[in-house]
Amino acid sequence: TLLPRMASMSGAAVGSEDPSSEPSSKRPRLSLEGGGGGEGGNGEGGVPQVPSSNNRDFAFKIGVAAHDAPHPRENDDNDKDNGDDNNGDATAEEGGPCVASNALRFAMVCASNQNRSMEAHRLLQEASFTVDSYGVGQHVKLPGPSAREPNVYPFGTPYQTIYDELRSKDTALYTRNGLLTMLERNIKVKKAPQRWQDMDWASADAEVQPDVALCFEERVFETLVEDMASRQQS
Repeated sequence: TLLPRMASMSGAAVGSEDPSSEPSSKRPRLSLEGGGGGEGGNGEGGVPQVPSSNNRDFAFKIGVAAHDAPHPRENDDNDKDNGDDNNGDATAEEGGPCVASNALRFAMVCASNQNRSMEAHRLLQEASFTVDSYGVGQHVKLPGPSAREPNVYPFGTPYQTIYDELRSKDTALYTRNGLLTMLERNIKVKKAPQRWQDMDWASADAEVQPDVALCFEERVFETLVEDMASRQQS
């Protein structure tokens, strides 16, 4: 199969990249992020405010899953050659995971690769996981002055470019709704949002093919599975 293992946090949407989607109050929420009303998060798109204990718990649960899951890649010989006694297992100490370098590769997936997937990317990256993040939407869509005036960018547009443009448009608005703070975080994690459907898992992007994909919304999960089903399986 394209992905040896896939996990879905379906129905765990918090906020929506599409201003026309259903109100966030009708959707179940995941403790990873707070708020609703845009890819940015609360109200006009605020940045997630997450207590550190929740962050640690999220990373710990992923660490346990990585520890319990059999690794699909053939690295036993490498472990023996390197004298590695833990065979790539993850261990948790003081509530946080410690993941070996040959552990599973994770993909955090939301619609625009701006908020939910990027916050999860940051958390797991800080916990020493091998992790990437993606979006599955047609475009990157962020809240604008109104629901009818979203800010739309193509995937691949650097976070720094988006940050500079929004800041030049209305610094007060995008500071108040949290988008500038969110983008400052994203800039520290990676260069630009990536689209799942544009990845060439069979050749060019084979080295970063994930073992586990976590989707933060049911429609994101369905889009990802549809894309996987349309690809040639190996």
